[in-house]
Amino acid sequence: MQGIVLLSVLLLIALTSLALNRRALIAASLLTFIITLSFVLNRVGIDGLNIFVTVSIIIGSGVVLLGAGWKTARRMVLVFFPRGGTWDRIFPPEPA
Repeated sequence: MQGIVLLSVLLLIALTSLALNRRALIAASLLTFIITLSFVLNRVGIDGLNIFVTVSIIIGSGVVLLGAGWKTARRMVLVFFPRGGTWDRIFPPEPA
């Protein structure tokens, strides 16, 4: 349960860093995400090599998808934040 809560918090941090347009926050939490995902998969009952393969596929595909679609993903996240004033300074709009 603790691992799933930590994964949820890390995903929330990733969405926030996406809205802030800061790739460094995602890169900084990547190692913690890998370790936590490995822990959760181990608790589920997956063994060593399968954990490595599963985590590598999840992290690798996530990095490639974010690299290719950063602007699109950011626009999707910014829909949830109000526009105008201070919000535009905190979460600058993504140019089209």
